[in-house]
Amino acid sequence: MNAQQSGQEFLTSREVAKLMRIELGTVHKRISDFGDFWGVLPVKCPNGRLLWTASEIRALLDREDRDAADKPHVQCEQRKTVESV
Repeated sequence: MNAQQSGQEFLTSREVAKLMRIELGTVHKRISDFGDFWGVLPVKCPNGRLLWTASEIRALLDREDRDAADKPHVQCEQRKTVESV
């Protein structure tokens, strides 16, 4: 069974990068350096392209949204400028 026959929705690496708001090279570097993309493994096509299960990428995005919501909001103080004498 190949990716098309499985009935699952897949994303290209370019689509993953766009959804994650990162550069395409970051996706490739992460998979090269760590063997996964934050726990998500791609399907490698016979032509060498990587396809990502859309539901796993969306779950990763949902996890990041939840993590960001759990962090307290910190308001930065306005910097005062130093005037020269």
